[in-house]
Amino acid sequence: MRVFRDKPITMTDLLQVCQCSRSVLFVVFRNARDNSPMEFLTEQRLQHARELLLEPDAHSSVTIVALESGFTHPSRFTGIYRRRFGENPSQGLRRGRGFPFPA
Repeated sequence: MRVFRDKPITMTDLLQVCQCSRSVLFVVFRNARDNSPMEFLTEQRLQHARELLLEPDAHSSVTIVALESGFTHPSRFTGIYRRRFGENPSQGLRRGRGFPFPA
């Protein structure tokens, strides 16, 4: 699924790639990963985004990182990222650039 982490992918797309039924795909993921296929994909995307934010290039922005990580709605990405990592993506980007957190 790392191949798809930066692309907008749906459950239908996954089912076509895997060539199995929805129920089989969910059972396999629950047994192997203890989450759903989309939860797994979201976690992969979040980890990729975190890497990009903590090691940014000169052109990195939260919006660019969100899009490059497969999140099509930057504001939704911010909320998901905050819940997962306990900070806003902008704070991670700031830290990645070597700036301290504001007091």
